[in-house]
Amino acid sequence: MNNILNFSAEKRKFIISNFFVKCSYKIVLISLCVFALFIFSVFKINFDEKSRYRNILKEKQIDIVQIREKVEILEKRIEELNTLEGIEKEARQILGMVKKGEKILRPFSRKKSI
Repeated sequence: MNNILNFSAEKRKFIISNFFVKCSYKIVLISLCVFALFIFSVFKINFDEKSRYRNILKEKQIDIVQIREKVEILEKRIEELNTLEGIEKEARQILGMVKKGEKILRPFSRKKSI
């Protein structure tokens, strides 16, 4: 009779230890899944940030190209205005200046009588 109780106690210990082993595998598996989800979310956030920064970088590069083109145009304009011909052309167009002896022809419109 004593052997049966000992056997059942040993069997109980085996069942309990087997239960804890099975549970520990499940706990480890669940922990790994949670850890994997955490790592995935971190990489997803980093990927989204990198993508956003790439888009910003592309926009800024386009802005830089446009600004360089404007600078080139303005530099050409400055070169033109630093010559006597450029100054004369600008004075004629904007200020309406004329040289001595030139005649000015201005168109006029006749008002129609009603």
